Amino acid sequence: MAFTEEHEVRTLAVGDVRDIQDGVNLGRKSNQKISQWSHGKFEQYLTYKAQQVGVAVESIPEDYSTRTCSHCAQVATSPPRGRLYRCRNPECRLLLHRDANGAANICSRAVYGHYSKVQVTRITYRRPIQYRRRSAGDIGHVARRG
Repeated sequence: MAFTEEHEVRTLAVGDVRDIQDGVNLGRKSNQKISQWSHGKFEQYLTYKAQQVGVAVESIPEDYSTRTCSHCAQVATSPPRGRLYRCRNPECRLLLHRDANGAANICSRAVYGHYSKVQVTRITYRRPIQYRRRSAGDIGHVARRG
């Protein structure tokens, strides 16, 4: 938690996924995968570690966080496909990693009460690029046919 101390972070916002499957049938295989998630374990561990350095953890509802543009607040009719979020607003046309867009919206909701007040300016990966799995969905990578 040196990052939290270094940047004087007092609260961490975590997307609340506890009821992600309620009332939804995604098919036998997807339902099985979702039912095997340890929904609360990550948040319990994060809360335990955060309390040791005096940081609070807040659960934020995730509804429409990946469908909403973190720049212009336009809500798409369907969730993004692939790893990239593409805003359909002709005046915006944001192109951003889907998870970064959702994370910006969750942070925005935690701080301001609604989406699109926080924008992503830089994505920093935990591991150098040579150690990450490469896929066509990564920004900056070109899909190869072969």
